[in-house]
Amino acid sequence: MSDVNAFLLESASTMARELYPFKEVVCAAVIGSVAVGEADELSDLEVVCLCTELHDRLKFTIQDRLGERFNVVGARALTSPIPRVGIYFRHGGFKMSLKLSRLEEYQDFMLRNHREFLDEDWLRNLARSRILFDKDGKISELKLLVARYPKDRAREIVKQGLGSLGYAIDLLRKAAARRDRLAFFMALREGIASAVRVLYAVNGVYLSRSFKRAILDIRGFKLKPVACEDRLRFLVEEGNTPELMMRKIDVLEGLREGLLAYDPKR
Repeated sequence: MSDVNAFLLESASTMARELYPFKEVVCAAVIGSVAVGEADELSDLEVVCLCTELHDRLKFTIQDRLGERFNVVGARALTSPIPRVGIYFRHGGFKMSLKLSRLEEYQDFMLRNHREFLDEDWLRNLARSRILFDKDGKISELKLLVARYPKDRAREIVKQGLGSLGYAIDLLRKAAARRDRLAFFMALREGIASAVRVLYAVNGVYLSRSFKRAILDIRGFKLKPVACEDRLRFLVEEGNTPELMMRKIDVLEGLREGLLAYDPKR
């Protein structure tokens, strides 16, 4: 673990010690790169805190309490996908945030999210979270559930993703024939997204929104086409000359052929 990660984890532990005495606060966890020991100098610290109630007095008291340890830079209400309050800090040159949610609303959303995949980033964060404290085991129980990637959803995602990938390749061929670079770019972006989506699903991993993170994830996947990471890197490189257009179509088609091995219909 890097010194940066250790510092941010210690900061999270300090937050946890200040939060624990509040009877309304039932659990807290670190999410993001800090939780999995991958933080660097550009990383932020994000702590999720679940409460039985979320009244104004609690918000202000927590903000004041943490303000004795950290430099508070602001707070605001968040509404999507569930009502939350974000309190923001700076400490040791790093940005930090505490997101307060009502336990019941968080649980309801995450259970529905696990069934319907409304926001995979939330599922990913919980599955990879580092729990600071959990007074009644609620977040630990939810984390255990979310850690199991639903196989029926995986099959559905693979089927839809392969279909979208094939459609994107057709659009790419038409755009290349017209030498329409804008249409080519848009179709290529859709094709790459579909291929990555399928890769995550067949490996039972929640999707990352970051391409850099995706490349690191895919490097560790067991189920993938040959030279998968190199192909993806080539596809996102700049340049859509007529020659490159045709090469990128061939590379994406090759990825699709490799991914067809994981088609549940086969």
